[in-house]
Amino acid sequence: MADFLSLEWSEKIVGVEASVQDDRVQVRRCFVLDREDAPQEQGPLSEWLRAALDEQGVTARQAVVSLPRQDVVTRNLELPVVSSDELPDLVRFQAGAKSSLPLDQMGIDFLPLPHDEDSEACSVLLATVPKATIDEITTVLAGAGIGLVGLGVGSVALTDLVVMDASTVGDGLVVAGDATRLDVTIHRDGRTAFTHSTWLAEDGDSIQVASQAISRALFAARNSMPDLKVGDAHLLGPLSNDLVETVRARLSGPGFDTRVEVISLKNLSRVRFEEDPGDTAELPAVGAVLGQLLGHAGLVAERIDFLDPHRAAPPARRISGQNLAYALAAVCVMAVLITGIRTWRTSDVDGLITGVKKKVAKEERAFFGGTPVTKKLPSVGLVDRWKSQRVNWLDQFSELSPLIDNDEIVFTELDMTQEVRTGLGRITVTGLATDRRPVTDLTNRVRGSSNYKVPAKKFDENKDRDTQDYKIRFSKVDISLEGKAKPPKAAPKSDGDEEQEGSTTASTERTGS
Repeated sequence: MADFLSLEWSEKIVGVEASVQDDRVQVRRCFVLDREDAPQEQGPLSEWLRAALDEQGVTARQAVVSLPRQDVVTRNLELPVVSSDELPDLVRFQAGAKSSLPLDQMGIDFLPLPHDEDSEACSVLLATVPKATIDEITTVLAGAGIGLVGLGVGSVALTDLVVMDASTVGDGLVVAGDATRLDVTIHRDGRTAFTHSTWLAEDGDSIQVASQAISRALFAARNSMPDLKVGDAHLLGPLSNDLVETVRARLSGPGFDTRVEVISLKNLSRVRFEEDPGDTAELPAVGAVLGQLLGHAGLVAERIDFLDPHRAAPPARRISGQNLAYALAAVCVMAVLITGIRTWRTSDVDGLITGVKKKVAKEERAFFGGTPVTKKLPSVGLVDRWKSQRVNWLDQFSELSPLIDNDEIVFTELDMTQEVRTGLGRITVTGLATDRRPVTDLTNRVRGSSNYKVPAKKFDENKDRDTQDYKIRFSKVDISLEGKAKPPKAAPKSDGDEEQEGSTTASTERTGS
C-alpha cells in the first residue's frame, strides 16, 4: 500500500504519513498542526495547510481522515433481523426518523454488531455526520492538492487498532485520554458496540472528571447491553496510569477480576515508527489515525467510512422487451447458421462413408474369396503389437513391492491402467503417512529404478479424526511404467524339500510295482 496521509480533523490537526505493509503500519513521520492561527475561510485554509505539510516534509497526496467522537452522532439501534442486503436501507430509515436533519444532508454509516443466530433482533452502531462537514474537509484538502479517500470516526478506529494488536475476544474496554479529551469505547467480539467522549477542562481536576465520565459511559453501555461483562481493559494516553485503579474498581466484582493494561503506541506489534515520535506518540489521536489506515487497507472486518458506507446490493438487472426481442432474433440467426454448417459437413461425411464402404467390400472379397491374401490384416498387426506391450501386473508388483513397503504408510486406494499416452502403463496410489519423510523416501526409492517414474506431488493435512495417527494425506500419486519387470525367480529348494520329493518318488514306484 502506497504512502497515505492520515489526519484527525479537529482544533489541532494530528497526522501521520505512513504506509501499510503486511498488516502493519510503517510510520514515516507524525506531527501536530495547531489551527489556532489558521484562517477560517476554505481557500486560505487550504494554502495554510499545504504550507504546513510541506514544512513537515509530507509528500503523500491521498488522505484518510478521522473525526473526533464529539463531531459525530452515534446511536445504538435495535432492529429486526433481516438480510445483509436489506439492513442498509432499514438503518437509513431509522436514521432519518431519529435525526433532525434530512437524509440528503447527512453522511450515514453503521457497524453491524454480533448477535445469536436464533435471536429475533439485531443491533447496529449508527454514526451520522452533517454533509456540510464532509464537503468542507474534501474542499480544503483538494485545495491543498490532497485527495480524500476515507472518512471515519476516531474512537472506532482507535479501538480497531487496539483489538487487532491485542487479539482480544469477548467484551472489552478502551479508555484513551489526554489533557483535553477522554474517549471511552466498549467493543464486543472485535467490533465497537458503544462509544462516549467528554471534553476535559485544562484547569480542572482531570482525573476526577475522567473517572465520572467512565462511570457514566459504563452505566449507559450496560443499559443497552445488560449481559456486558468486560474481561480486558486497555488504557492509553497521558492519563492512563492515574485511571488504572478507577477502571478496575468500576469493572471488577465478586468472583470476577478484569485485566487492566496500560499500553503505548510505541510498543504495539502492528506499528513501527521509522523516527522517534517523542511525546506525540502518546496522544490518543495518533492511535486513531493509525487505526484509520488499517481500516482503509481492508484489514478490519467492519469499519465506518462516510465516503464508502454500507450499501444494499444493486438490484438484479432486468431485460427490457426490446432487448429480449433482439436476443431472440440473434438466437434464430445462429440456429440457421448452425443448421447450414451441419448440412455442409454432413455431405462431406457421406462421401467419406461411401469410400470406406468400398474399401471394406474390397477387403472382404480378398479375405473370403478371390485373390489370396498374402499379408496380415491391419487388425492382426494391432493385436500382435498390443500383446507384445501387455503388462504382466503380477511381475510389476513383485518388483515394486519392496520399493513401496513401509510401516509408516497406509495405502487406501490403488488403481492400474494400461491406457496411457506415454509409457507402458500407470499405477496410481492414495494413502496416509505419519509425516512427509516416509512418502519422500518411497518416491525416491521408486525413482531409483529405471522401470518407473514418479512426479512430485503435494501433501495435504489429514483431517480425518478416525486416523489421527497419520498426519499427512497424499492423493493420486502416479507411478509411470517405463519398462517391464522381469519374472520373479523361483525360490531355491531346500535339502528337506529334495529328500521329501525323493521319498515320494520311491513310494510311487513301489506302489506301481
